[in-house]
Amino acid sequence: MRVTLSKIRSLNQQQWLVFFYALILLPGCAFSLHFRGFKRTRAELMPRAGRCSSLRTGHDESRARQIARAVDLAARYGPYRANCLKRSLVLGYFLTKNDITCDLILGAEITDQGTAAHAWVEYFGVVLNDRQDVGQRFNAFLETSTKSQNYE
Repeated sequence: MRVTLSKIRSLNQQQWLVFFYALILLPGCAFSLHFRGFKRTRAELMPRAGRCSSLRTGHDESRARQIARAVDLAARYGPYRANCLKRSLVLGYFLTKNDITCDLILGAEITDQGTAAHAWVEYFGVVLNDRQDVGQRFNAFLETSTKSQNYE
């Protein structure tokens, strides 16, 4: 418990705001997914797809990592324990709200035990809310990008 409190206390001012809003948005996202479905929930949380900057900057990457950390702490230690899809949708919401380009990626893997699905968010190929090698384990079957339409 002490480690958890020290992690939360170490958040900067912007991260605190993200953390507290994420505490509300994570269960709201679950509710929306259940009653409205993925497509409408994604459209509501990330409505500005295609309008964010297509330029990669170190400053944006640093902010994206800080936002991802705050969402992760809210999902792990808040009253609602969100799965990867809800975490990724809420992270995508905060990134697009801050005009930070991101890709929401859904992937799947087939093993002897069955099929598993997973969701994560990337900033120009840098995984923000999972291990960097997540794309090697899960084959992407859907990418929702907020990159500008003229991004190559």
